[in-house]
Amino acid sequence: MDWQQLDGWESIANPAGWALPLDCSEEGWRSENWVIPGESEFSLLPGESAIGLRLPLHRLPTDALRRAITAEIRDGEFTIFLPPMPDFDRFSELVARVEQVTQELDLPPVALEGYPPIFDPAWECLSLASDPGVIEVNLPPAVTFSELCQGLRTLHESATSIGLCARKLAFNGRRFGTGGGAHILFGGPSLEDNPFVQRPHLLASFIRFLGAHPSLSYCFTGAYLGPSCQAPRPDETIPGLLEELEIALGALDTLRAPADPQFIDRLLRSLLLDWHGNTHRAELCVDKFCNPFSPGGRLGVIELRAVEMMPELEMNLAVNLLFRGLLTVMMEHRVTGPFPRHGMALHDRFLLPLVIQQDFEEVLEFLSSHGIDLPMSWFRPIFEFRMPLLGAWRSDGLEFELRQALEIWSAMGDSGGGTSRKVDAATDRIQLRLSGERADQFDVAVNGWKIPLKEAAGGQRFAGVRFQAFTNDYGLNPHLRPRLPLQIEVVDRESGLIRRAMEYSPWLLEGGYYPGRPRDEAEARVREARRFRLVPDCVGSRAEFRSPADAGSERATFDLRLRRE
Repeated sequence: MDWQQLDGWESIANPAGWALPLDCSEEGWRSENWVIPGESEFSLLPGESAIGLRLPLHRLPTDALRRAITAEIRDGEFTIFLPPMPDFDRFSELVARVEQVTQELDLPPVALEGYPPIFDPAWECLSLASDPGVIEVNLPPAVTFSELCQGLRTLHESATSIGLCARKLAFNGRRFGTGGGAHILFGGPSLEDNPFVQRPHLLASFIRFLGAHPSLSYCFTGAYLGPSCQAPRPDETIPGLLEELEIALGALDTLRAPADPQFIDRLLRSLLLDWHGNTHRAELCVDKFCNPFSPGGRLGVIELRAVEMMPELEMNLAVNLLFRGLLTVMMEHRVTGPFPRHGMALHDRFLLPLVIQQDFEEVLEFLSSHGIDLPMSWFRPIFEFRMPLLGAWRSDGLEFELRQALEIWSAMGDSGGGTSRKVDAATDRIQLRLSGERADQFDVAVNGWKIPLKEAAGGQRFAGVRFQAFTNDYGLNPHLRPRLPLQIEVVDRESGLIRRAMEYSPWLLEGGYYPGRPRDEAEARVREARRFRLVPDCVGSRAEFRSPADAGSERATFDLRLRRE
């Protein structure tokens, strides 16, 4: 049909768009001229949605076509709305014709919207969705690790080719992930032929192992950790929950295979959640396993959410291989016993790089003892990315290292309105570490306070320091003001003289503000390096510092915010 011959088309001064009645049958495609009886104009239903959803189909004659492809310019973009098609072949043929016409007419990129094809379980699907600040990509299931490698490699290469990346640069030069998740999903070809159904103890073992090793919860996730984050651990949520969880894990241990997936869902649904009761926001989410309350909840999928997108392909592959290896071992070797109780150490010691590394090395030893050898060197770039080195020096057999530690940001009270929760990100944490043959002969002071150092393997001594990084007038303690830069001194205990003096700040050492975000990685690294410096003028002078009253505490992190100046 020649659209220019349609009656009255030239009389419309400012059309909202264009509609081509279009349907298909075994005989092929057909169109017609839509005329509404008794009406001279074809007017859309009122609204702001796509015109393909506002066609007055109810006013057409009963024998008229009920499908149409529409085109409009919305928000400066040429958009084509696809009607529902009876099968995938017709859908793909229509999309191919749209592509052919846009190429022949040399049109700008066209946005397609409307109705997707009828889903076929045999398809391999890759879906894209827009999230704030990121593009979410859902890859198809991978049966083998080689398939997963190919999928992730193709994704990274495609993103790089159009200028997208999986990292962002903070004002101070620190590199972060995009903030988008890189959640790992485990399951089987069907709900019946599913490893968690065929071996119900597998899920219990995995939950216990994650509980025993906080490094797996904190090392691969984003900057926002703790009870109100997107993937809290069971021991970060509801008080008293661990006792109930242990009872449920005991029940999983004794289930006969194949287990009832609905019973597994009922066992864990109200235990793996966040402190608000949200079952989706949990470190290990069962929402897509056998959820009777969700249309897409019966997929037999267990979702590990404590993984964020990392900037390099090899980092993502290493993390996937790690958890694949752990579940492979636990298929045959059960992890038993009560859920570990870390208590205050969870947010005290297990946020420090040295403790996280030691715990993670135990994970690798567990795998090695069962025939899976993953070298620590594969994961070293991840540790450096998450907990970068901030400053260091070596002199006469003594080594000092300042490294970024992890931090828990508290959620603020609901201020009314909106769909997101604010968090107080004004606190920061660093790790101090002394090593060498004479490490036990020196003390470390920060801002005039002697920091109680803890012993570690190899003669190392370490501590975390928590401090106010900036003023937050709407934070938990709006009266707190940062005391920056931090004045760090390494003091010879016998003589009382300062051996080394340093300054560190998460911002500009000289104060003030950055002009904007770094242009590239090179500028980011320059900014990062300028946040730490040695202060030679203080070396050799007598140190003056105070010892805290709780110096004998078991705490590994010293909170400067609690100390009065």
